[in-house]
Amino acid sequence: MLVDIRQRPALYLGTKTLTGLYHFLAGYQFARIEHNVVENKLSLPDDFHDWVAYRLQYKESTSGWHSMILSHTLAESDAFDYFFVLLDEHVTRVPCVRAKLGNIRRTYTATTNGVSRQMKYPETVSLVTYTDDPGFFVYSDDPETEFPRHPFFPSIEWLLNWLDADRTDLNMVQ
Repeated sequence: MLVDIRQRPALYLGTKTLTGLYHFLAGYQFARIEHNVVENKLSLPDDFHDWVAYRLQYKESTSGWHSMILSHTLAESDAFDYFFVLLDEHVTRVPCVRAKLGNIRRTYTATTNGVSRQMKYPETVSLVTYTDDPGFFVYSDDPETEFPRHPFFPSIEWLLNWLDADRTDLNMVQ
């Protein structure tokens, strides 16, 4: 459906604006949840916020893809076009493992349905880049244990502080 919106934005959004697209996507997701529709023909990748932060060199993705893209363009129609450039880059990106961080011993508390339990971070993670932009994504090397937060980090220092890890446990990969 995003392909159709990209080709004929006025048909779906009224005008070619990123804000129109943002509200259209939010309305679609709301309707899916409200009406218990499982099939999702119109969703962004789970890490798209982080991808936009990475590509636009934000330290974090909390402002959301919509605001970050708008802040880097002069007009709504330009922002609409740039959204699809970033989405295309996301789809075609190629991961490059730059480093491995091991010996992680930190734990965290996960709460599900009001029940809290102590969980462990993965013992080893990979630090992955996709471009020469600063920052990287962190992924668990253990398929049984996910990394329990958004995977984007703007710097090694942030990751080491977050995990209370030691730089000596960081092994660069070439």
